[in-house]
Amino acid sequence: MGADGFEEPAEGWGKSRVRAAFMSDGLDRVRGFYDRFVERGAQVTQPLEKQVWGDLYGEIVDLWGVAWMFNIAAPGGWAEGNESA
Repeated sequence: MGADGFEEPAEGWGKSRVRAAFMSDGLDRVRGFYDRFVERGAQVTQPLEKQVWGDLYGEIVDLWGVAWMFNIAAPGGWAEGNESA
């Protein structure tokens, strides 16, 4: 899944308005990807932690300037089975 973000203009190499989203209900899988990005030097812009909607969510920017969003659907959380949004 992709998303756009327009906080600032995309100027130069490694700058992008596109964000990649990694969404799953598999805690170990998503946590593993998130942790590997961070171990390799990605900048954490929002820690992976429980949010008000019930899911775990976090954001990083990788070494190439690509922003990533990670969402882990919690049982009974907002993202689990919600198709009306």
